[in-house]
Amino acid sequence: MLREISIARKADGPYERRWYEDERLDLFVWFDPGGDIARFQLTYDKPTGGKAIDWKRGRGSTHMLVDDGANRGMHPGTPLLSMGGKFAKDRVIEYFREHAANIDAGVSTFVLQTLREFRQDSASGRKREIVILGALVCGLLIAWRLLR
Repeated sequence: MLREISIARKADGPYERRWYEDERLDLFVWFDPGGDIARFQLTYDKPTGGKAIDWKRGRGSTHMLVDDGANRGMHPGTPLLSMGGKFAKDRVIEYFREHAANIDAGVSTFVLQTLREFRQDSASGRKREIVILGALVCGLLIAWRLLR
């Protein structure tokens, strides 16, 4: 069952952050000063190479892969998120629904609704747009250097 990690509450700028976890999920939720959810990250498949749904008000949802930052023979690094992967939507929704009974009902309802509305194609389209934009910027930088 998900449980709140109460010592993790802290302000990120004007936002309050709450953290819920169990053996397979981590849920971080940021609340604006009015108490509304401004962002959440739900990481799943935690012990064996995690994935994450990152939702932000005004931007929507993105599916991410979690690089745990582990380097062989070195100290653990900082986990990093990168775009990609396929969202195991039905499995994650079912697991979250079954294990979120002990957390704030408003949070669990909001997260479940957002997960149900997630569209894989919108995330891959956003990734494609970022790649195209990156290629254009690189092309402009090369042209600028050549013309200098």
